[in-house]
Amino acid sequence: MINFRLLLGSAFVGLLMSVQTSVAQEPSHFFMDGNKLYELCKEDHPVCIGYLMGLSDLQAVLQRDGHLPKWACTPDNLVTPQLRDIAVKHLETYPNLRHYAAPIIMLSVLRETFPCE
Repeated sequence: MINFRLLLGSAFVGLLMSVQTSVAQEPSHFFMDGNKLYELCKEDHPVCIGYLMGLSDLQAVLQRDGHLPKWACTPDNLVTPQLRDIAVKHLETYPNLRHYAAPIIMLSVLRETFPCE
């Protein structure tokens, strides 16, 4: 039987390793890019909140289980409106990055906003 956590962790680590190089390359197909995420988050659409919560939770679980190094440490008291505000601010500040895959953008934002000490 396939170990789902290991498979998911491996895929996520591969994605993170490509964060630095992917910005310089054309993006491949992703379900959500920065433009779509920006529009949804500006409208406070539930899909935006769910997407950001899922991405943040996945990053935290993979770090906790040792499948990902500790590079983003979101505070325990982080609330979803705050996470949405962080996403919108970053996407408004850097519109030139919106055509890239949303997970790559947002994982970089989490790392910049909440670095581990």
